[in-house]
Amino acid sequence: MQTLPGRTCIWGIRYISIASGTAPEKMDVLNVGKNEISVVELLKQAGFASSNSDAKRLINGRGIKVDGETLHDSSVFIKNDCVLSCGKNRFLKVRMRKL
Repeated sequence: MQTLPGRTCIWGIRYISIASGTAPEKMDVLNVGKNEISVVELLKQAGFASSNSDAKRLINGRGIKVDGETLHDSSVFIKNDCVLSCGKNRFLKVRMRKL
């Protein structure tokens, strides 16, 4: 990893964090205005998928994780705050509306 003298390489630290299998400390937050949401709709709102079919393809291809667990079923509903990841380096913190 190359750095300039006296500077830390921020992207290098993020890469090492992600490569080790953990979510980065800083990530975007998506506030969902519902108590629960289908994972397909969540992927579209997050910008990870452009359509329902695209979202289902990502899930069937094992490219989506919720709190570090690979998602296998596109009929799942998300009811609690979680960390959503798409692929190796796209992360999003999801906050659900509390009653």
